[in-house]
Amino acid sequence: MIAINQVGNAYENGRYTAFDDLKRQGYVMKKIWDTVGDDKVTPECRNNEAQGWILYEQNRPSGDNKAPRHSNPRCRCTTNVEITN
Repeated sequence: MIAINQVGNAYENGRYTAFDDLKRQGYVMKKIWDTVGDDKVTPECRNNEAQGWILYEQNRPSGDNKAPRHSNPRCRCTTNVEITN
């Protein structure tokens, strides 16, 4: 469980390093929360996904900025980003 969470965090942190660089260069970006879609997905993650596309700087209803959720070591979600300009 912990290994899966740590790999997910490392993956997202690496991606966010690149996304943050694009943001500093002036790109406008949106993000979406993606769950695995099975019966193990928490209500908080389902709500995050239901919010749809939001601005890159915004937090999700759970308070998280990106997946996986830090308060849920079983979170298998990911964040996808779209450059809009």
